[in-house]
Amino acid sequence: MKNRDVTSKFRNLYVFKTIFGYAIILFCIAICLKLYLDIYSPKRGRIALFFLIGIVLMTLIATIDLLRENKIIIKKDEMIIFSYFSIKKVTIPFSDIDSIERKRIVQQSKGILISDGYYESKIILNNGKFYVISPDRFANYKEMI
Repeated sequence: MKNRDVTSKFRNLYVFKTIFGYAIILFCIAICLKLYLDIYSPKRGRIALFFLIGIVLMTLIATIDLLRENKIIIKKDEMIIFSYFSIKKVTIPFSDIDSIERKRIVQQSKGILISDGYYESKIILNNGKFYVISPDRFANYKEMI
């Protein structure tokens, strides 16, 4: 590795997908609330309430996943992982890394390949913890690995 530090950068498409996903969620919540508050169709309101509860639960799960996003800085002899939404900072010396597994991720729909796929790297530490670095999220994945 070169002597300069490498800092992770999110892909623009990943940021766009995240923002677009939350916009769709807000749109669906607005539609469900409109149907729920419609006094002329109580049956639709109950169905809308059911969908609203499901959407809110899925939003909570997606938000928890979003809060786990990390900024990674790779230095000459260590890797530093910052959590974006907390003050948590983990410093991992390269000597603590047990192995790096590469896994091919293939996207398909109804048995048809959508893309050739990509490789993500799973950094496994001596204590059993692991961190995943994926080109789906990071624009400078090759530089980091």
